[in-house]
Amino acid sequence: MARKLSLQERESINYITDVLCHALPAAQRSFAGSLASALVRVKGDQVTDADLVRATEKFGEYQSALIQVAKAKVLDRVPAVDAKGDGEAFTLRVPESLGEAIDLFEASDFMRETLGEHIHSYLIEHKRAEWEEYQSRISQWELDRYLAVL
Repeated sequence: MARKLSLQERESINYITDVLCHALPAAQRSFAGSLASALVRVKGDQVTDADLVRATEKFGEYQSALIQVAKAKVLDRVPAVDAKGDGEAFTLRVPESLGEAIDLFEASDFMRETLGEHIHSYLIEHKRAEWEEYQSRISQWELDRYLAVL
């Protein structure tokens, strides 16, 4: 049985699925969610060429095209000296924070056109306020770790 995904992993899958859907031809868009899930579930912090082959082998004739789109749109190449194993290695290109995700969402013409300007602007405004409020808070971990230093 597959392990339960964390909230961050589920959000990464949603983000990668969205990116792949915009990059793939209509006939291949149904593969985006499965490929995104497989990439996020790779053990460790790097996706190798072998991982890409395993994640796409079930798509038959579309395998090569899916690998190329994934490399172009959702993967960043790791320098050869840092790569683990044979072949190329990659890291997933996903937002590191809510702030970065908001910036990407704001820049997305597709999301603006899909949701309409008023909903797009509303979501950006409210998510920025949420992010600013989050950043202004001091977590218990920060108190425990840094207050003792003072």
